[in-house]
Parts: sequence; structure tokens; C-alpha cells
Amino acid sequence: MPLNDALLYQGIYAAFRRQSVKPGPDKKSTERELAQDLSRVISLYVRQGLVLTAVTIIGIGATAPHPFVYPVFTVGTGTGTGVVT
Repeated sequence: MPLNDALLYQGIYAAFRRQSVKPGPDKKSTERELAQDLSRVISLYVRQGLVLTAVTIIGIGATAPHPFVYPVFTVGTGTGTGVVT
């Protein structure tokens, strides 16, 4: 699933808008609140993505019953999806 750029834009715009309408000269708290709002929006943006995975395994071994040794080969593959948490 692709990430939603429009949602990221709206979140960042809302964070700036929230600070621009805030009364008062306290710039330090404004900077901290803006940074907190932006980090929350970016975190939500990244977490909405879907992670696709593919795995391949190869195993090699041997069994040794007396008097013969038999080679054993294993191959496995898999795919999956998950979400970022």
C-alpha cells in the first residue's frame, strides 16, 4: 500500500496552522510544540505503510545411519506482509 502524501501534507499544514493562530510571544514553547506535532505526523505517515517481505532458506545436512551417510537438502521460500509499529 503506498503512503498517503496528501495526509502527510494536511498534517504538516495543520501543525503550522495551529502555531500561527496561537497568541503570545513565547517562541520556545512554539518551537517545541511544532516539533512535537511534526514528529507525530511523520510517525503516523510512516506507520501507515505496508511492509512486503520475501524469505528464502537453504539447509544442508546429513544423516548417518550405519553404514551409509545420506545427504539432506532443504529449500524453503515464503512471503508475507506486515505493518510498521
